[in-house]
Amino acid sequence: MGVSRIIVLLAVALMADTAMASAPARKKIDHDVNLSCPKHELIRGQDFESGVNRRFFGKHVARDSVSRKCLPCWDGLFSAKGKYSRNIRARQYYGGGIVGLPVRYRLEYDNGKYVLNLKIHFNFGKRPYFITTKSYVQDDIDFCRMSGLPVVFRKLTKRQAAKKFFLRPWLWKKLRKDGVEGCYARTKAEKELYAKWLLKEAERIWFVDMLRYTTQPVDFKFDYEPVRRKARFKVNMYDSYFRNFYLSSWDTTFTPHAAAHEIGHMLGLNDEYYEFKPRNKDCDDMTSLMCNSDPPARLKKYHYYIVLRRLWCG
Repeated sequence: MGVSRIIVLLAVALMADTAMASAPARKKIDHDVNLSCPKHELIRGQDFESGVNRRFFGKHVARDSVSRKCLPCWDGLFSAKGKYSRNIRARQYYGGGIVGLPVRYRLEYDNGKYVLNLKIHFNFGKRPYFITTKSYVQDDIDFCRMSGLPVVFRKLTKRQAAKKFFLRPWLWKKLRKDGVEGCYARTKAEKELYAKWLLKEAERIWFVDMLRYTTQPVDFKFDYEPVRRKARFKVNMYDSYFRNFYLSSWDTTFTPHAAAHEIGHMLGLNDEYYEFKPRNKDCDDMTSLMCNSDPPARLKKYHYYIVLRRLWCG
């Protein structure tokens, strides 16, 4: 990603921050949820597995544009009586709180049960897309065989790999030396099928991980929206090993876990790996999906708490 592109993205984010700051406050919904949970009860309710998890919980809260003082207890999230809904529009802050990137989804509540809706529109290129069948860590789902598309073997040329600015050295060597198995999505319908499959598998991950923490799971609905203006996010899908901001670009090497990680950003979760990485270390908790986007990493209880509390916090 060039310097000019980074500058443009920062400028857009800062302008959006200014627009949000000047916008009139939204009407608060009338509910009976206690928004001031005692600290000891709040900490106990999150079931932190380590001090690292607790530290990142504080980081998520501090970088959320929703009030830091709005801290309902975990059980209180499911105790309200009645039906409520809200289009969530917030911001999460990167780079030490300098750049605010958008958070957009719809959250509905009906007497203890939540429904979360997120619609994403993908922009596809005209050229055929090469879709890898699995992560370099073994994935549990094989898209190509599931879809019936012919499986082929491909190696990147040195010129192709050189164009991938964010390509890691070990991955570059694997693609140049060993190649990778995958299939080609040539038509728009085949590309849309891949996008739908990716979102539904991410939806499955968010749902299954939630079952660890509550008997009242959230009904997650991550849908591909073919009509651009109706989507919460518009994302460019690239046929490459390319990384960018979650709201800008995905690529055809994404596994379901990688998609679930990026959707975490759309729902307002921050990365948990180091912004300034120490030598030979990405993050402290490789079991967290917001640190490590490969299985068996999973979502933590405090991730769901951050996402669900916004309905009550306004």
